[in-house]
Amino acid sequence: MGVPSFFRWLVNKYPKVVVKAIEAGEDQFLDASLPNPNGIEFDNLFLDMNGIIHPCFHPEEDDDDDGYGLAPPRTYEDVFNNIFEYIDRLFNIVRPRKLLYIAIDGVAPRAKMNQQRARRFKSAMDKNLAVGEAEEEKLRQQFAKEGKKILLEQESEVSDSNIITPGTDFMYKLSKALQSYINLRLSQDSGWRDIKVILSDANVPGEGEHKVMSFIRHQRTVPSYDPNTRHCLYGLDADLIMLSLATHEVHLSILREFLHVWILREYLELDMQISDPPENFKFDLERIIDDFIFICFFAGNDFLPHMPTLEIHEGAIDLLMTVYKKEFKNIGGYLVDMIQVRLGATGFKERYYKCKFSAESPGEIENKRKEVVKSYTEGLLWVLLYYFSGPPSWKWFYPFHYGPFASDMKGLAQVKPQFEKGSPFKPIDTLMAVLPPRSAHALPKDYRTLMMEECSTIIDFYPSDFEIDMDGKRFTWQGICKLPFIEESRLLHETRKLEKELMAEEIDRNAEKLDQLFMRSTHGMASQIVSLSNGDNQSIKIDTNLSFGISGFIRQLDDNDAKVKERDDSSEEDSVLCTLYELPNTSLHMPRLLDGVQHPSKTINEHELMETVLWHECQGNVISRSIQQVQARFR
Repeated sequence: MGVPSFFRWLVNKYPKVVVKAIEAGEDQFLDASLPNPNGIEFDNLFLDMNGIIHPCFHPEEDDDDDGYGLAPPRTYEDVFNNIFEYIDRLFNIVRPRKLLYIAIDGVAPRAKMNQQRARRFKSAMDKNLAVGEAEEEKLRQQFAKEGKKILLEQESEVSDSNIITPGTDFMYKLSKALQSYINLRLSQDSGWRDIKVILSDANVPGEGEHKVMSFIRHQRTVPSYDPNTRHCLYGLDADLIMLSLATHEVHLSILREFLHVWILREYLELDMQISDPPENFKFDLERIIDDFIFICFFAGNDFLPHMPTLEIHEGAIDLLMTVYKKEFKNIGGYLVDMIQVRLGATGFKERYYKCKFSAESPGEIENKRKEVVKSYTEGLLWVLLYYFSGPPSWKWFYPFHYGPFASDMKGLAQVKPQFEKGSPFKPIDTLMAVLPPRSAHALPKDYRTLMMEECSTIIDFYPSDFEIDMDGKRFTWQGICKLPFIEESRLLHETRKLEKELMAEEIDRNAEKLDQLFMRSTHGMASQIVSLSNGDNQSIKIDTNLSFGISGFIRQLDDNDAKVKERDDSSEEDSVLCTLYELPNTSLHMPRLLDGVQHPSKTINEHELMETVLWHECQGNVISRSIQQVQARFR
């Protein structure tokens, strides 16, 4: 989802949804065990590490308020120290009392990997490094043959941010560094003394924010779960707002400043009232929220291209909300229930399908329209299931670079997809699927030839030149990157041949693993962890009476998993324990409020809602020009 556009739209439309996060004074800042200066005591803090690693890796490229004034790093160690400082600051703002969950992006479903691939290839093209580095290397070789003096390159371990991808040496070492950091904080920091810490690193499949949501969804299904648990999430992606709404948890805040979900729910309850409802209609805010999440998918998400002309900065979400409310009666009820503007001059659609999908005759155009609509509808269902219950398929992806027109979305009831669950890629296979050739250094040596040598049977996956479609876009990063899609069977056929050549550490980097759970030996749950050493390495169910409500299963660390060592000066009774942690294979999503939830006092009234003015209904030269610009895209 277009992150800046959506967040800006949200705070402009619902200004009270965000409040300034208060940081304590210097004395209090050093002791997170003191009361929270924001007046809210949070139980759990969840960190989507993607929004932390990148600002710490290249802070000079990020906004000042996201980078926290961190120094540009030159080594992995510099990055890790930045990350520790960043987490310390967030921890001291939130001060969780029960759980800290650190979620790093693992291998993503194919639907997301295509977007990751496009970003990384586009970055290489934007910086023009692929050609520049090759030319520099040729000159160095030539100078060496001629006996000329060659200036030594200034070494930097962090010159390529594409190493922030599962399977790389950087991500492997980051996990080890975080394990040591957690051990140190639990041992020495009074604010950490009574909490549990879960580390879900890059070897655990799934995107960070979705691993967090799977955890929350499962906890809600446990009878002992407290519906008034206070969660705080940190992340910079806009889809975190949608995912937070999708949990149907009331007491949830997002640490981007402080975005309080309960206030957003108040706004939506007032703003999404249906003026002409069907007979016997009962307004259900939870189902309205589900529908709001769904219609926002049309304005953009990480898995499907957005529809032509639906731009957030041009009022797309306002338009979708208006149409939803006006047509609710004709739709026949809630959208998610059912699933479980004319533009331009004559012929614009035909030109669109001819230009973007290479369809020529009227028959080809109609067949292509049906094919695109079918795939896009499958995609909407895939995204919906992903947001509410996890990926229905690790293999599915949208096989086109462009989306259909909204008015072409007909016959949707005929689409009945059967998603094949499949399994996630291995981390190194993911690198092969998403990295451009200039980042081949992040791969094991034998794998590099597959994307660098002309004799490679899959060299067509790694073009050095490709089109970026800038139709209607102002910035290169907005352009559509027309890369060939990875063919899974061809890629895996080649990489499987090389797995036997991997070194021991590379094998570990390429393994699928479980989350790790850390706590002090003085924690009430410690006895369960200690008992694992006497068992047969089978998973045991967590006793929620000992864990302060956290549910799931624990298992003894495998031999290849990192073990947390005790501090040299700590006694056996005051050490840090670590075990493997996992959720059940399936957890039913409950799209409703839980019994016993206590609502915060309402603060928003209908007079505070802004009037919605749709851009296509406005009069004036500015609007007219924007319409003409949109029309011109398909002439």
